[in-house]
Amino acid sequence: MPNAQAFIDEQVRITEQLLSTAHTTFCQAPPEALKQRPAPDRWSVLDCLEHLNRYGRFYLPRLESRTQQALAKGSSPATELHHGWLGGYSIRSMMPTPPQSVNGKRRKGMRAMRKYDPIRTPSDQSGTLAEFIRQQERLLEILRQARQVNLNKHRMGTTLGSWLTFKYGDILGFLIAHNLRHVTQAQRALPE
Repeated sequence: MPNAQAFIDEQVRITEQLLSTAHTTFCQAPPEALKQRPAPDRWSVLDCLEHLNRYGRFYLPRLESRTQQALAKGSSPATELHHGWLGGYSIRSMMPTPPQSVNGKRRKGMRAMRKYDPIRTPSDQSGTLAEFIRQQERLLEILRQARQVNLNKHRMGTTLGSWLTFKYGDILGFLIAHNLRHVTQAQRALPE
């Protein structure tokens, strides 16, 4: 079983790394490069970040609310983190992997639900990068407060529906693995 505080430390490290990438790579790139898709059906940098922002709009307010509820009830941190079976699987499956090929063909990624897919449901992306940075800063604050919360006890619904709940720690792990996956994808999408 992983140590709960070490888990939070790792999530903070990853989130700070993502913020650094946003500042040092994406903010420094020409605006047209951020919009350029590697192929018509592949996401640009801004598409990847917009996808993450849509998930952030769902999860961040819920994480903030659940954190405040837990703290108000006197939650105390657990020593060890116990991932749920489905939560642990979801975190592992979301971790980025190199784009592998099978028989010379690019490996297919996971298909995003329509409302989270920036190609199938386009939007104005003029503030996408700034929103992504704000969301990562919010996430760092949530992680700071999460050090005082039992990551195993409190549960939250997912984007798949309120009927499917994960442990608080699993939601944090999933969201940050998801962020890492798509920032890695965004880095690959940036023209050289």
